Amino acid sequence: KKLLNEIHDKKAKYPMKGMIINELATLINERGIKVEQIQILENELTLSLVSRNEKRLTELLKDISHHGDYAVSTKEIAKLEESLFYSSDVSVKVK
Repeated sequence: KKLLNEIHDKKAKYPMKGMIINELATLINERGIKVEQIQILENELTLSLVSRNEKRLTELLKDISHHGDYAVSTKEIAKLEESLFYSSDVSVKVK
């Protein structure tokens, strides 16, 4: 029974992760932000994002938080040394 539950969870949750990544990708693309890396752990995604404009990153965080299905957080938006780009590691949890 435990094995059947595990198989069911994987079948049910795998497509859900795909839908979440698709929704986030749409929001990210609308702001012209680049994704360097995506890490997935259970119900949390960590996105390493880069943008030429700090405001775009801030607006993206607001967009994700207003979506309603996600809790979003980041420790900082930092300007990369000797670069025109800003970066942030953004954590998105499914509520």
